[in-house]
Amino acid sequence: MAFGLAALALIVQLYARTVAQTPDACMAPTTTADTGGEVDVSPAQVFAVVLASNPSTGYSWSISVQPDPAVAVAVDSLALPPATSLIGAPGRECFRFMATGAGQTRAEFSYTRPFEPDAPPAQTVDVAMSVSAPALPVQIPSQ
Repeated sequence: MAFGLAALALIVQLYARTVAQTPDACMAPTTTADTGGEVDVSPAQVFAVVLASNPSTGYSWSISVQPDPAVAVAVDSLALPPATSLIGAPGRECFRFMATGAGQTRAEFSYTRPFEPDAPPAQTVDVAMSVSAPALPVQIPSQ
């Protein structure tokens, strides 16, 4: 019984630590593109693509087609905990990007099992990324 309580306390601590360390971009993502989508951002903006996942099935998301680095680069990715403490509950994966310059590009994500390298993805998601040119201040000449 004491071992079970200690294990439960450890799980609660790890969950609380994970939520406290979740970047703001993942908590309020630019897109939750489970079926694809589009992201419109400004240069130097960090934005997130969040996808539903269930790591207990062995599947995880990866970027199968990277965006054009002149427009956006991947910063990092992390698993977000499920909304419930039930074992095997689905969670989400967050991929953060930084807009590097004006233009349009896309990223493709694949939901695969890393231990089945020859199997086709269970799902793919395509996200279009559009970074607008920065607005330049207009200076009116003095008279």
